[in-house]
Amino acid sequence: MNRIRLATEEECKSIADNSDLSPMTYVMGLDTKQGVILGVIRQAIELNPVHFPEGLPDRMKYMFMRDIETHLAAKGAFAYYFQIDPAKEEYIATMKHYGAQQVSPIPELRFVRQL
Repeated sequence: MNRIRLATEEECKSIADNSDLSPMTYVMGLDTKQGVILGVIRQAIELNPVHFPEGLPDRMKYMFMRDIETHLAAKGAFAYYFQIDPAKEEYIATMKHYGAQQVSPIPELRFVRQL
């Protein structure tokens, strides 16, 4: 029976373009007859959800996000993750304008599994 193991440097490089690897990630692998299964384990700071009052001007949303970023940076964070409803195209465009990078190529359902 094969055991899970740390991925090799070459295996990590093979998935780097579409896996959002960072200093806060490591990759585990499992050898199978069909090839190697690779899983990225990430320790991430996440700002999710954010609850904005109905009708709040975008300016206030961005000020809040700026203040959150200041707080996180002061705590030593180098990045954080957040989600945006894919229907909110203007908000997505604005966040991209201010430097946010979309890491998921398509809208995805988010799950949690308690251990």
